Amino acid sequence: MLKSFRCRHDWVRLSFVILNFAVVHSIAAQELQSPATVIDTVDASVYGESAWDRRRVVPCAVAASSVNKNPAGLATAITLKNVPRYGIYEVAFYDAAGKPATYRNAPAVKVTFTGLSGEATGKVLSVYAFWEGERSFRARFMPEAFGDWCWLSESSDPNYDGYGGGLRCSGSLPDEHASMHGPVRESEKFPYTFAHADGTPFFLIGDTQWAFSSAALSWPEEFQTYVEARAQQGFNYVHGRLFTISPSGSARNEGGPAFFANSVDSLNPAYWQALDQRLAYLNSKGFVAGLVLGWPAETWPLFSSPEQVERYLAYVVNRYAAFNVVWITSGEYEKGAPITGHAYVGEWLKANDPYHHPITTHTLDTSADDFWAAKWHTTIYQQTSDPSRISTDRRFAKPVINSGFGYEGRQTADELRKDAWQIIMRGGYFVYGHTLTSDYDAVLTPENLFSKGASYITYLQDFWTNNGKDAIAWQRFTKFEDLGNSRWLAGTPGVEYVVYSEPRDAFQIALTETQSKLDGDWFETRAGRWRTHISGVTTAPITLSPPNGGCVAYFKVIKDTTPPLISNFKISDITANEATISWMTDEIATAEVQYGPNDVLQNSVRDSAQVTQHQIVLNELTPKTTYRLRVLARDVLGNLATARDTSFTTGPEVFSVFDDFNRNQIGPDWTYDGAYWHIEANELDLNANAQGGWRYLAVYNKLYNDRYTQIIELSYRWGKRADAGGVREGAVALMLDGNNTNASGYWLWHRYGRVWLWAINKGSYEGATDLGRWPGLSDPKAGDLVTIKIRQEPDANYFDYYINNKLAAIAKDSTKMFPKSEVWYTGFFRYG
Repeated sequence: MLKSFRCRHDWVRLSFVILNFAVVHSIAAQELQSPATVIDTVDASVYGESAWDRRRVVPCAVAASSVNKNPAGLATAITLKNVPRYGIYEVAFYDAAGKPATYRNAPAVKVTFTGLSGEATGKVLSVYAFWEGERSFRARFMPEAFGDWCWLSESSDPNYDGYGGGLRCSGSLPDEHASMHGPVRESEKFPYTFAHADGTPFFLIGDTQWAFSSAALSWPEEFQTYVEARAQQGFNYVHGRLFTISPSGSARNEGGPAFFANSVDSLNPAYWQALDQRLAYLNSKGFVAGLVLGWPAETWPLFSSPEQVERYLAYVVNRYAAFNVVWITSGEYEKGAPITGHAYVGEWLKANDPYHHPITTHTLDTSADDFWAAKWHTTIYQQTSDPSRISTDRRFAKPVINSGFGYEGRQTADELRKDAWQIIMRGGYFVYGHTLTSDYDAVLTPENLFSKGASYITYLQDFWTNNGKDAIAWQRFTKFEDLGNSRWLAGTPGVEYVVYSEPRDAFQIALTETQSKLDGDWFETRAGRWRTHISGVTTAPITLSPPNGGCVAYFKVIKDTTPPLISNFKISDITANEATISWMTDEIATAEVQYGPNDVLQNSVRDSAQVTQHQIVLNELTPKTTYRLRVLARDVLGNLATARDTSFTTGPEVFSVFDDFNRNQIGPDWTYDGAYWHIEANELDLNANAQGGWRYLAVYNKLYNDRYTQIIELSYRWGKRADAGGVREGAVALMLDGNNTNASGYWLWHRYGRVWLWAINKGSYEGATDLGRWPGLSDPKAGDLVTIKIRQEPDANYFDYYINNKLAAIAKDSTKMFPKSEVWYTGFFRYG
């Protein structure tokens, strides 16, 4: 609350104005009027003219008092007015009887705001009032912290010195307001990008409207029509000139010219009041305004002294710093400079802007870098038809804006679309323009405002900031890569990526910096719609197939830590030396089997193929041995799955006895009577002196059945002299009880279309037992392969008789005359 004193001087009226600017209808010459504006006027109608002359405060903190008394005994209670965070609070000074001031001799009025409570506690910010004509001054304050604030004025003119008041910062601006999250600045956290004061990223989508301060764009009809259209299309930034001296009405607005008679010593407050409502409307509709302070060939030459330049800069900053703006020191600066030089203007803005708005300089069809390394030059503002210069100018680690890459009308909408996408994909921002909507001769028809090129910009903006699918954290992007052939990649390594492709044909990208899965979709930049799905893994180059030309893909990295799921596990085809292990996984993975006898997994077999159906064959196993094994599957991201340990036992060793007798001598592998057996034409045969009778036995001694080697199958081939009787009635001998020519065992005899099973005694037919005959076979013939599989079942000894791998008969001995024995032999039995 304020403490009042009665003085003999003439009175000064103070107005406390809170500016929200949600919708601004009109601004009169002396006061801003708006449904969103709260005016607290301390004047005679409230307190009575005799009660006070002017309101002064002793320390600023008395604003927190509830009741103060003036010398006349009048008790006053002043309720603090609310202003939303990042809104505008205005203090209006008016000296009713004092000597009128002028733009040139207006006294400096400093207003210091001090935070008293909440987040505002301890914060201090000073602003300067600007001259509003004759005896009026206004100071604008944008609170950036919630809580109670007080203010105190200081001035060399006693009529404006020592006044104070307070406000309460609470609530927020509407969501669509450009300042809802605070003024836009260069991001402290993410170089090359913009962010609001509260840290919310700002993805700049700019448009050109050089005449936004001028009557060339009538207020409110044309101006609001233009702003509404661009807001609907997703634009959030527009740049234009603060004033011009061009003829045909362009040099004035509804308040008249900016300076009377083009004299920069004679400022017209009404022009700037009219500009207030335009900038307020822009901000209320979500637009940051880029303010071009001067133009080398036109307005900067009007300033003939540094004092005139500084006075103008101070006026603009004091009046518009509380708005959401970007300072552009000059348009096409290479054409000329103000008398102070461009650097002086930039440095002055840097030092005197209380809200630290971006500062830049507009170029002339170049990407010039005369000032871009300077600290005051916080944003790079190109004007070039070469979008690749974005990549070059990022070397300054500042946001890069191509403010004039081309205008729709001078280039086709499709050319503009391609350039805009390339600028973004290289890590920059752009300002669009249309030849029929951007200048003082704008024709704001629906056809011009809603052009094809503007719709392409809307699709671009939707993709990056409002796509309804994924919130792209573009401000975090650190990777910008030219893939060649009109393709670009941008992203945050290991998190998310955007890939643009102008051609339609398939291509590959390699993301070696991450071992992850990718999931995303294609987006058509001409139609503004999402198309085909994308998925893959980054362990190898990824093939991308755009659904059309001019498509962009967004995909995010999926941090997959889930191991593959193993199912359908099976051990099959177990023999004495081999076993087949098979299983499936729910995703592609490599395979490994660890195994060993006696629970020691000392061996392993790996398959590096990335598949879902896995099979590994274990070989060189020991017969009749129990093995323990463990199955492992590792997906492409290295996630490992392990199946529980299991075991299996190998079977007895299986041998097929086959001797081709490709030699001159029978050799040591056979036990025989040398007087009766010989090799003839690679066949085993009896000598001519062998006498008639079944008593000639040859035993194969190289391989015999024992506890380690189980014979369950043997084969032989009939020689070229085979006949219906089986080469003079020869037979195979099985399960012989000794390695000698007098052994006993089975004799399997194939002759005349049938097979006989006999039990021979001591190597002789005499005393043999006929165990059965099985007809229906073909006669033996040369070259036939005979295979006999031995099965010692509980009910009988079976002999499966195959001819050329086809089962021909099953002979059996139900008496099991020769029971299961650990050691036995095999051979041939012949009639002499």
